[in-house]
Amino acid sequence: MKKILLKFTLSVALLMGLPAISMATIEIIDQEPTAITIVQTTNNILHITNANGQVLRIYNVAGKCIKVFKVDGPDRQYEINLPKGIYIVKVGETARRITVK
Repeated sequence: MKKILLKFTLSVALLMGLPAISMATIEIIDQEPTAITIVQTTNNILHITNANGQVLRIYNVAGKCIKVFKVDGPDRQYEINLPKGIYIVKVGETARRITVK
């Protein structure tokens, strides 16, 4: 969306007759962060990527935080050892529902 808006603004500026030399200083940089992924590989293993330095929290269905891990690498696996049930895993703004059978 940001790129489209920038291209539109540049097009309008060119149509208005602004000097082309001023356009040469604009650089488009994609600043979207790499998405955090949370994958349940087995009932007891969570695979987390792109969350280095963040905190992983696991909540039960009542909303109580039952486990907390500090993610200390870009690609980590955590053994969760939880009783059967449904849980919410949250890292940063990313949240996933998991089921332990």
